[in-house]
Amino acid sequence: MKSKVFLFLLVSAVTLMPGCDKAKVDIQSGSGVMTYDGVSYPFDFSTAATFPSGDKYTHSATFTDTGNKDNSVSFSFIIKDDNPEKGISGGSYETSMGGDYTANFSINETVGDYLAGTMNVSVSGDKYTFDFSGTTIDGNAETKTVTFQYTGKIVNK
Repeated sequence: MKSKVFLFLLVSAVTLMPGCDKAKVDIQSGSGVMTYDGVSYPFDFSTAATFPSGDKYTHSATFTDTGNKDNSVSFSFIIKDDNPEKGISGGSYETSMGGDYTANFSINETVGDYLAGTMNVSVSGDKYTFDFSGTTIDGNAETKTVTFQYTGKIVNK
């Protein structure tokens, strides 16, 4: 349930940000796939945003599949740091629930959770590659493996 609320808030924030002076949003396309519990889900659309968050800046990227009419499958990754200008920096990030680096996914509004694992981000010009490997974090359910790969433009203007 926490993940559904988090995802709703993230999507709502990204949707509302174009009217904010300090928010920066860009929509690009790329390609990727998430595998959860042995089932693969394609992704071809990403939204990226940077906005102030207390004494830090939050850089987020949300990935969906435009071929899925209800857009009920998503993966998101958030980094908090001190850099107001750049998008997500290349590097390796250990994700955790409530930390400075978080990952989350949702499928058909019935499955979704925070993820513990490693997100590797590489940048070449304006093209990003995201590679995540981890497990679900939910004390009430069996831990399941989640992998995610995505390559495309993620630019904050």
